[in-house]
Amino acid sequence: MMVIRRGKKSDFPVLIKVYQAFFKRHNVFEQSKMKIKAYLEEQIKENKLLVFEEKKELKGALFLVKIGQSSDGKHILWKYRHFAFKSDAAGSLLLHEAEKFVRKQSKTAKVELTIAENEKGIELSIANDHHQWNYTLVACFACGLGSFAKENANNVF
Repeated sequence: MMVIRRGKKSDFPVLIKVYQAFFKRHNVFEQSKMKIKAYLEEQIKENKLLVFEEKKELKGALFLVKIGQSSDGKHILWKYRHFAFKSDAAGSLLLHEAEKFVRKQSKTAKVELTIAENEKGIELSIANDHHQWNYTLVACFACGLGSFAKENANNVF
């Protein structure tokens, strides 16, 4: 059974392994497990952690980080941080669930997802049919902009 749920501190030992396997070169995940755990503990205090679990095995995760918002609160800027996954299905479902969460938070939103060229996520983010209209080459998308965004999504370049 597949489930996407809110991550918790008890996930950290497995999450650290997922992150270290996914991010071969990363200033945080190349550190000791103790330092990584301390970093994750700080992140989970401030940000929402989503994890993908299949057959009781953690297969992906991402942090939803609220960067800022407009003065009226109708537009929020988000960042998907440390987006990692063991399969394209896990990555796709995590993106879908994160998008659902973001859409509920405000009338409009912008989401940034930074992916290094050596990370697996670049292929998924650009090629995934479900999200294709949402992503630009830098893997950012705007949601909640109504028909303008959908009509002009292929004209962003």
